[in-house]
Amino acid sequence: MPTPPKNTADQALLQSVTAFLYQEAKYLDALDYDSWLGLFTEDARYWIPLKRDAKDHAAELNHAYDNLLMLRLRAERKSTPDGWGQQPPPATSRVIGNIEVAQQTDGTVQAECTFICWQWYRGKTGSMGGRLFYTLEPAGDSWKIRFKKVQLPAPEVITGADGVMY
Repeated sequence: MPTPPKNTADQALLQSVTAFLYQEAKYLDALDYDSWLGLFTEDARYWIPLKRDAKDHAAELNHAYDNLLMLRLRAERKSTPDGWGQQPPPATSRVIGNIEVAQQTDGTVQAECTFICWQWYRGKTGSMGGRLFYTLEPAGDSWKIRFKKVQLPAPEVITGADGVMY
């Protein structure tokens, strides 16, 4: 589990990761899926388990366990006018906080944070929150997402036509 920063180097790491996570949220709120997908490594995995306490994607039911190709297909489906179930696309606003980071010996960073996502869609509003878990790897002066887990509070949070990418 990540711990709060203890020194200047830890603080710099926290600031760098925080800026990266804010940028990811900004891309998602702007429906800029091309830029969002550019934040992932080629071998990335994106996991939304059904159960809050899930530890192993292979042993659990999942809302999603996607590689980068599947994420691209989902984003493409959301971006096309033929995706009638999402027309017009939902407007969202995300807030992330309680960001914690831990540098690993292999150079990657484990990060986690809380999130709240407000959604406006066809005259209705809704919100949901949860926790996000990341494995980030260095990419120049920024980061790439190797793994992202979206931990929602309960399995019924996502409904049939939920169009929000987390």
